[in-house]
Amino acid sequence: MAEDRENYCRLIGLNPLKESTYTYDAIEKKIAAKEGKWKKESKDKQNDLDRRFLIGTWLDMVPDMYRVMKDPVLRSKEFEAGKKILKAKATRLNRDSIILHDGNRMLLPGTAENFIKKLQWDGVSKDDMINLAGIKNISAKPVVSDKVISAFKALQDVQSFTPMDVLNDLIGNQDLEINISPLDEGSSLTQIRASFEACEKRVGTVRQEVLPNQDSYIQTLRSLKLLLSSDHELSNLVKYGKCMRVLGPAKQMMDEDYGQPFTREYIDDMINKFVRNTNIDPQMAVAILEDYCVKKKYLANFSSKESKLTTCVYCDALVETGDNIMCCSVCGASIKTKCPQCGTVQTSGNKACIKCGFDFQDGFNKAKDLEKKFRIAMSYGMVDEAADCIAKIERIYSTYPAIPGMKNDLKPLSAKYAELINSIDLLYKQRKFYALRSTIDDSKLDFTKILNNPDIERKYDEAVQKITEADGICGRAAASKDHSNIMMMYVTAVEICPDHPVAKAKMKEHPPESPADATVQVREGKALIKFAVPEERTGMTFCIFRGKDSLPVVTDDTVPLTEIPGSVFLDKTMDPGVDVYYSIYSKRWGILSREAASCGPIMVFKEVENVSIEPIEGGLRLIYEKPKGSSKVRVWRKEGTSAAGAGEEVEIMHDGGNVIDDYGLKGGVKYHYLFVAEYKNKGRIERSMGNAFSFTTTKLPEPVRDMEIRWNKADGSFTAKWKGKEKVVLYSSPKKVNMFGRTVRVDDLNAWMKEIQPLESYENGMRFLLPDGAVQYIYPMIPAGKVAVRGKDIMVANLKPFRDVLKTMSGNDCDITMTWPNGAEMAVFVIKDSSVATGPDDMDAERITITREGYNKDKMVRIPMGNSKKRVVTIYAMYDVSGEKMPSRGMTLDIYSGASSKVRYSMAVEGESNMGTKIALSITVEHGAKELPPITAVAVKEGIPLKINDGESIWSSIKPIPLTSGKAVVTFIVKDKVDINKTRLFFPKEEDYNGFKFIHPLNKER
Repeated sequence: MAEDRENYCRLIGLNPLKESTYTYDAIEKKIAAKEGKWKKESKDKQNDLDRRFLIGTWLDMVPDMYRVMKDPVLRSKEFEAGKKILKAKATRLNRDSIILHDGNRMLLPGTAENFIKKLQWDGVSKDDMINLAGIKNISAKPVVSDKVISAFKALQDVQSFTPMDVLNDLIGNQDLEINISPLDEGSSLTQIRASFEACEKRVGTVRQEVLPNQDSYIQTLRSLKLLLSSDHELSNLVKYGKCMRVLGPAKQMMDEDYGQPFTREYIDDMINKFVRNTNIDPQMAVAILEDYCVKKKYLANFSSKESKLTTCVYCDALVETGDNIMCCSVCGASIKTKCPQCGTVQTSGNKACIKCGFDFQDGFNKAKDLEKKFRIAMSYGMVDEAADCIAKIERIYSTYPAIPGMKNDLKPLSAKYAELINSIDLLYKQRKFYALRSTIDDSKLDFTKILNNPDIERKYDEAVQKITEADGICGRAAASKDHSNIMMMYVTAVEICPDHPVAKAKMKEHPPESPADATVQVREGKALIKFAVPEERTGMTFCIFRGKDSLPVVTDDTVPLTEIPGSVFLDKTMDPGVDVYYSIYSKRWGILSREAASCGPIMVFKEVENVSIEPIEGGLRLIYEKPKGSSKVRVWRKEGTSAAGAGEEVEIMHDGGNVIDDYGLKGGVKYHYLFVAEYKNKGRIERSMGNAFSFTTTKLPEPVRDMEIRWNKADGSFTAKWKGKEKVVLYSSPKKVNMFGRTVRVDDLNAWMKEIQPLESYENGMRFLLPDGAVQYIYPMIPAGKVAVRGKDIMVANLKPFRDVLKTMSGNDCDITMTWPNGAEMAVFVIKDSSVATGPDDMDAERITITREGYNKDKMVRIPMGNSKKRVVTIYAMYDVSGEKMPSRGMTLDIYSGASSKVRYSMAVEGESNMGTKIALSITVEHGAKELPPITAVAVKEGIPLKINDGESIWSSIKPIPLTSGKAVVTFIVKDKVDINKTRLFFPKEEDYNGFKFIHPLNKER
């Protein structure tokens, strides 16, 4: 593609990644359509002058577009150039992705859509760009299970982080009178469970006026109970809660610092600042921060390596750069170079190393000279010298660009040279000196200086010497008149050079005596060959040749099956079902006997060995492997306790496949199967002896048709009951699975649905949990070997409530946002001033209904506070289950208005006695409040207390304080001496600060 014009694929609107899908006719039509559009736009005076000028240049390119796209070679180059442009542009997506801790990138939602709009390349989709960028658009793995997340959100509803927090809150409430010791950070899971039982029992039975937020606590305890029995889940909740509490300030700091992508160094600093010197799991902390950034769409790098992006000056691609990245991943241009002497990584444009001063230009010139020597060595076939040149270049200039090409050029020549060396070594070992000399002479065409190798030169000289000696002996033998010595001379020549053509030809005139009386027998699928050897067998060996369906054709170049010194051989490599013949020759001085001892034909048969039998509905499934060479496998069945049996022998007809379904069998009966392999050979059929296998069928139980399932309100679990004493396994699926027949394969069940793990098992029932979802279908199955007897399924509506519910005050109104569960069609908000709604149809409550489409429009629901300081909102998700509207369980929120009454107070010492110091507390509350929530007085020895936990509580009202005209005076006695100037009042319950604000007195006011 020309450098001074745009890519034609982009102008025409072709996807460079789908070149094979475009015909020239289709491309021609696209060019014509674009030409017509450009002509129209070029005449439209509403377009800017620069736009009309640009369109004019495109119109000038139209003839060249037709020419390029018509030529297959030019078209391919244009598409290839388009691919490079697209790949370079796709790298920009890396800038808007989060690098997860496992190294994968996660693209921020909406990024690809906006990018493809700006790209303005017809025919190219966002998926094409994501794939070119190499981004695996996956979601971050959850930190903990859904159960733990749900339980933690329930804890947050009562302003707690761990199970210990909420339990201690209840234990510390004196009105509840839970007389057990509070938990601490080191409490065991057993202690947590014991405290939970005591608190759950008390919270469920106490009156609501004793515990105003009773419903919230009940919902929280129910969520905890769902995972209380699992050590793994409960310990994960404790760890997750501790981690979330510690990372609260970290998240706030990230919100304040967000502006540039968070680097790995920033993440490590956050972990060191907030997690160091704690017992928090740092890996979980990283995962939590990762999840937070994903939800907030904060760009961050959570991988173990620092990732930086730079723009390649050659192709404008945005590529990763680092110590180990030397070249652009798109165009291959050098971004950095590594000094061959000191290894310092630096910009590739440097003339000398910034550390050791190595001259890159001088090193480049030396590498270039070595490349010339390499080419000369290659022309002479000097493989070792060429390899040495590459090694020197790598030492002098390791990033020399020609190195990969040089290695590719050397590789085939090196392989050919290695093959030549192996051939020479083999000929030398076989003492075939004549062939060795010819091989080396022929190789001089490719390897001119092969004799520079000392080992090859030695072998070549030895071969020449042996051939010369043999030539001399053969010459003397040809000139000799003494017939008694002529033969001995040729034998001597063959002993010196076994493949000398003249000596070998003369030896063929006097071949060795052949063996006789060859026989062959089949023994355990192998052929045992025996033959008689000649009486005179000095220097003689015996070559055995094998042929299929006929005697083997033997020449001087035929490789024997084996060459042995004795007269017995066991052939273990015969093909079954084939007539095999053997020919045995004597061999002496490299010459075979004229005649051979032959035997055969003989045939071996392989039996059917690998057979597996498994039960199916109404019979058995036979799975086998057909032996090699066999044409068919026949199977016979017989019923009985032994192979002889008492029943009739029946042949099972089948289509020749490796799986046979044998139906119509009785339950609880043993069946014997005989597998016989058939072989076709020259129009006749041969059979193996056969192998027998047996299997006892399963007597299938009656399916479960009377199962009943009820929901347990106490802990949110389910209990299933059925009749019968068979072992029943329950499976669940969010979609109805269509199954046919009485039985189903267990492997299929595990693939289609999930097995339910019971919390408790009974003789005819179980208690279990179900995952959140609109509907779950429960299937009772009775296992029977590899199959299961299926019963009648039941649909259970287990409706998922709203998640991630957040409340934000906007003036005198409260805006609520939430995450909609899949399948929920609408939301119902039930609002009361104090108590919790009894359900979505509570007649005494205000009701707001909103559809999912309506919520998506405003992205929130506004709750008016009116004149109320507090409102209790319960949110129900409504589902359509088989045409019926059904609500999920409610999510209850307490909402407080921004209005609050100021509480002013003063303390004075009225006197001291043996009982202690008597203090008078005067309180004034704005807006004529009738009572003040319970308060406590906290004193410190130095300074003033800023939080309720800063000092020691010297007094607590325990109960609300009644007010008269907004005022009250309370006296109390403190045993120890107290400085009232270092004492302040606090509310034990955080929620009371929503309605009242303390105005603490200054020291001079006391």
